[in-house]
Amino acid sequence: MIDIYDLWFSNLKIGNLNKIKLLNKYENSKNIWNLKEENLKENNISKNVLEEILDYKKRINLEKYIDYIENKKIKLISFKSKEYPNILKNIINFPAYLYVRGNINNLYEDCVAIVGSRIATEYGKYISRKISKEIADKNVNVVSGLAIGIDKYAHLGALDSKIGKTIAVLGTGIADEEIYPYENKKIFERILENNRNSYFRIQTWN
Repeated sequence: MIDIYDLWFSNLKIGNLNKIKLLNKYENSKNIWNLKEENLKENNISKNVLEEILDYKKRINLEKYIDYIENKKIKLISFKSKEYPNILKNIINFPAYLYVRGNINNLYEDCVAIVGSRIATEYGKYISRKISKEIADKNVNVVSGLAIGIDKYAHLGALDSKIGKTIAVLGTGIADEEIYPYENKKIFERILENNRNSYFRIQTWN
């Protein structure tokens, strides 16, 4: 079930590091929601960040967002959650939140990232797809960004495998109508055909 306060806090445009800092200090997003203005000012945050935190409470329709996310079977994970992949915490500026759709277990398994140019040669596309299938055939997740070019063919290679899995990391939303670029929508649908593959959105607002 979606935590209503995590939903609010994850969508604040205050920068990823500010989110991590506040969550570390106050333990969870509900405690941050309940802070008064004078308490927030104690954190040496900018005027813009302070206003965003206070004003967004008035602007967001949390119930509407929750219905939307639950209908799309999207999961929201804070870095404070036990479900958050430990491997991501090795990144200096790891994402405070992940939006996940599909098989969440993929996030805890062996993964190899394949990314490259959007303006790829035919040979580059062929090699990307070939290598991705070989990796997926060894039951290792292929991670890419669902962009055109090399990313697209990395996902296709994993989908060519009978046992392979792929994870698409998106900077946009992960609902059907939010997929970008639109020309990759069919690949998006193939990834969601079964519970083998998954998407996750890195929510940082840096």
